[in-house]
Amino acid sequence: MAEVPLRHEAQKPLQDGYYSHVIEYRIQSRANIGAAQNRLRYASANLASTIENQKASLSTLMSLDVASKMSNLKSKQVLMPPAFPCWPRPTKCRKT
Repeated sequence: MAEVPLRHEAQKPLQDGYYSHVIEYRIQSRANIGAAQNRLRYASANLASTIENQKASLSTLMSLDVASKMSNLKSKQVLMPPAFPCWPRPTKCRKT
């Protein structure tokens, strides 16, 4: 049969402050976890904002690139002579 601890032995951890140390450790651990979660949440929001800004700037650069290429194409079309010579219009044959 198991021995039942004496009352003063059972209360010894309470007198030594064992449970208060456990509770303090638990509170400190939860605070550390909460702080880490907040830092991760902030970093995630910061990365999302950075990604959105990069997409917007890439879109702007692509638009400028397309506009530049279209401008170059139009200027070359204006400067290049036509591939077919301009023939005079044929006159209609008159029946007399």
